[in-house]
Amino acid sequence: MTKTYDELIGATGRSVFFRPERARVREFLSPDAQPVLRVGSVELAVFDLSMNGLSVLAPRGAPLPPVDTEADVALWMHGRAVFEGRARIARIEASSAGQRVGLALTRGFIDLPAIAREDEEAQLARALAQGGRPGRDAVGATYHDALNQVVSFVQFYRESLRRHEARYKAEGGLRGRQAIHDLEQRALAALREPWRALRIQASQAAEPLMADRSRRYAAKQLTETLLTPLLLEAPCVRRSYEKPLGYPGDYQVMLYCYNDALEGDTVFGRVFHKLWIEHPMPAGVRTRRDLVVQLALAEQDALLARDGDAAELRVGILGCGPAREVPAFVDQRPRWGGSVTWTLIDQEEEALSVAYRTAQTALARADGGGTARCLNLSFSQLLQDPQILPLARGQHLVASSGLFDYLRDTTAQPLILALYDRLAPGGLLAIGNAIAPAEDFWSPEMVLDWTLIYRTEQDMRRLGALLPESAQVEVRPEAGGAYHYLLARKPGASP
Repeated sequence: MTKTYDELIGATGRSVFFRPERARVREFLSPDAQPVLRVGSVELAVFDLSMNGLSVLAPRGAPLPPVDTEADVALWMHGRAVFEGRARIARIEASSAGQRVGLALTRGFIDLPAIAREDEEAQLARALAQGGRPGRDAVGATYHDALNQVVSFVQFYRESLRRHEARYKAEGGLRGRQAIHDLEQRALAALREPWRALRIQASQAAEPLMADRSRRYAAKQLTETLLTPLLLEAPCVRRSYEKPLGYPGDYQVMLYCYNDALEGDTVFGRVFHKLWIEHPMPAGVRTRRDLVVQLALAEQDALLARDGDAAELRVGILGCGPAREVPAFVDQRPRWGGSVTWTLIDQEEEALSVAYRTAQTALARADGGGTARCLNLSFSQLLQDPQILPLARGQHLVASSGLFDYLRDTTAQPLILALYDRLAPGGLLAIGNAIAPAEDFWSPEMVLDWTLIYRTEQDMRRLGALLPESAQVEVRPEAGGAYHYLLARKPGASP
């Protein structure tokens, strides 16, 4: 299961003392596991687990032992006990659902890998019992049939394109290479619209399942079993699904989106890679970059009009990835007066290496004063304390395009305030987020296990709830219509 940014570790310092890792049940176990903790005669839903403790959710007024007392406990999953021991009630806290109870084990330990195996074996047994209609009962006929149509489409064209690619390769030489190129173009032209229609149909079929965690999980499992393996020849699909850096939208996936090219080792892989990055959201990666560049150019225009060659534009980008905004800026304005300073921040060193090379190459060919610096920062630490943000005050534009899709409101709002605080008087904050309602959410969510938080215009305005009343706030979609931008301008003239 993919992790959200606020659950990733990123670049952090060393810890001296070992602390057993905690695993949240909804990410660690299948919905069918339904783990409960029996404390005496009371059954409580388990929230998270570690080797030496766990926390559970209890309704208000549940008969619980007092804090600091011990009790015999048993952990049940798939209808049978998987752990029995003794635990101390470490804390009881109020929560929106009732009470959150933390327990520290005083006898025995919870073997997380063994529990995970138990869950997997139970899922296998359930799968084998489904017989000739795997998954249909769990997800319903509508989604099952929509998925089968996509699978049939992909299987047919995978085999067809392979056969014709082999035929043209056998011809060899320039004629064979040209025939393969023509095959790719013909396939794209023929498959583009049917592929889009199948994606939309699958999204519509999946939408009723999303509110039910068990049915949503079953649909994802079925999709990842039947369809995803067929598409792994497409580089963008493989990288997004396998998540080598722990999350799907890493810098290499962003490069695929920016390149918008036929990439891969086979005709089928190249064609479906290109179809994949023509999806509204990968395509929106390019158009949201263009919006940020236009905002930067407008800020520079205002400074140049006031200060002439003394103008100093300062731009900060949080979650910069490969930082394609810098070469796009240079392409739009290869010459300028004054200076431009880019501060590029990301948690991945590989991304920053690409960003630095990208920015320096672009600035070297520009006829204008420009500098770029790259800062490595743990997003996990930043989200716990946004005030550690290593971005100097006095920025004319601060932008973040790919981070807030993963942040809950309570996490996002303090960070937005910290970013706003780094603006110069008159400066502009630009926060991007995937648009809701999303007509075409199925591809990332179901095929790639790429979960995003989609937001409406009203949701975007709520992200700015902590901003001062003096901030001039608007919400604007980028040209591709896949992402909203919360724009907040600080009052006053830039210094």
